[in-house]
Amino acid sequence: MSADDIRYSDKYEDDNYIYRHVMLPPDLAKQVPKTHLMTETEWRNLGVQQSPGWIHYMLHLPGNENWVKNRYVLSLFFDLLPIFSWLKTPILQIFVAPVKWLKRERERER
Repeated sequence: MSADDIRYSDKYEDDNYIYRHVMLPPDLAKQVPKTHLMTETEWRNLGVQQSPGWIHYMLHLPGNENWVKNRYVLSLFFDLLPIFSWLKTPILQIFVAPVKWLKRERERER
């Protein structure tokens, strides 16, 4: 598997941010740092392709949809990073971009 196997969700937004989910295949998921969220350079080196301005926001284990619904888990996320070392299934990476930034980008595209 390679960067060609990376899957991207449609973008969605709230009042402050735009979100996108990125599903990594197992071989790339093993390369995700366990100690911190990725910098733009790190996620680009894995083959994730997005326009500039996106920030790696959190990891999500597939199959536990309550994580997405439960916003409180975000504050606990950093404490839970060590549990990902055993992971052998794809990881969902969540990226965000500020809404104001994306609106400017959309204007430039017109």
